Amino acid sequence: MYQRDIDFTLASVDKKGVLHGTVYYSKVDYAEELLKEGFAVTFGRNVSSQYSSLETEAKNKRIGLWSDKDLNIEGFRGESSSNDSKRTVEAISGSK
Repeated sequence: MYQRDIDFTLASVDKKGVLHGTVYYSKVDYAEELLKEGFAVTFGRNVSSQYSSLETEAKNKRIGLWSDKDLNIEGFRGESSSNDSKRTVEAISGSK
């Protein structure tokens, strides 16, 4: 999306000043598209059920990030991990 026009719907600003909202590119929710293709993971307390479902579908299809059998996102999500040799990926989150 480098140098592209986007729309952003602001949902909230947290105590640290982080903006939470939805990014739209060509009137499409960009997070949804990334989750559908397996190029993003959800995290946080207020993840929409739609986002969680899209992540689960991509995971079940083993596409994108989920094609890596050694994928480990537990550390990023704040969960414990017994295998430090696995890779941790960064993720995006959205709220509606």
